[in-house]
Amino acid sequence: MDKAIAKIRGERGLSAQIARELGIHRVAVYQWERVPVNRVLQVAKIIKMRPSQIRPDIYPPRSR
Repeated sequence: MDKAIAKIRGERGLSAQIARELGIHRVAVYQWERVPVNRVLQVAKIIKMRPSQIRPDIYPPRSR
């Protein structure tokens, strides 16, 4: 399972918080297998993860 999705489903109340802040139904969040592209930046802020951790296919990790 995707790390972000595991965190969202694993932390009590987090899916409800995400749904509330995004203005969508909680069931929609539960249906995600990956965070949708158009929601990555918003979800990253809410769950305190970098976008590259959530969707590295879209936001590649920065090279140092």
